[in-house]
Amino acid sequence: MRFALLTLFAAVVLAACSDDSTTSPDDSELQTPAVGSVFNLTGWRFKEKSTGDSLPGTTAASVMTIVEKNISYEGKSGVWKTIITDVRTGRDTDTLYMCYDANKDLLLLDPRRMAEINATLPAGVRRLSWIRLPLSTKSRYRDTIITSGVFDGKQVQRRLLVNAEVSGGGNFDFGSGDIFSFGFFIRLVDELNSTQGSVPVQLKAVFLDEYCYYAPKLGVLTERTQQGYSYAGKVSDGRYFELLSYTLK
Repeated sequence: MRFALLTLFAAVVLAACSDDSTTSPDDSELQTPAVGSVFNLTGWRFKEKSTGDSLPGTTAASVMTIVEKNISYEGKSGVWKTIITDVRTGRDTDTLYMCYDANKDLLLLDPRRMAEINATLPAGVRRLSWIRLPLSTKSRYRDTIITSGVFDGKQVQRRLLVNAEVSGGGNFDFGSGDIFSFGFFIRLVDELNSTQGSVPVQLKAVFLDEYCYYAPKLGVLTERTQQGYSYAGKVSDGRYFELLSYTLK
């Protein structure tokens, strides 16, 4: 069995204006954006192991549009779908799905990111899907997938661990007054442990980190930083975007 591991690169920590992350949003603040709502973004790519400085020629304007609402997707209902489009090229670059669960936490699904990870899992093994961001409960989310096989001639156990937790928050002005955004830290750990002998030995452990901010009053991510990574021999730059302004329908 062949194991593909994610390679660790430096993360970029997003600074918030103030911290009120222990407060849960009121029901009235948990908004689902209407179809046709538009959010203007700026973003760039940054090199792995960098401090997050933009790569020359990668800064670009994009538009995030709510294209569907109250749909069912991947076992969840009440889902809204956003598509991010590059303004210059007109090409769709990202798709995100979001909804609230029964505890009023935010569920987030990034099909592109999940597909890259799930492609390394053997047939018949449960796939990674929704990640719970503890918007209201503030309780850390944790998911684990365990598989076994042979790596470098050794019998090993592979563990994929996903953690999501609150990480600050702050008021941001997107052109129409301050709006509070809750911060979250998401970490994927891809770990190999030797199962030969009586004591397990860790062979490799690599990490993929992400920082994001979510504004319940808008129903969208207002900032997002994803680390660069090396995946099955392919290197991908880090990605960052932030919200500049918006028009709600």
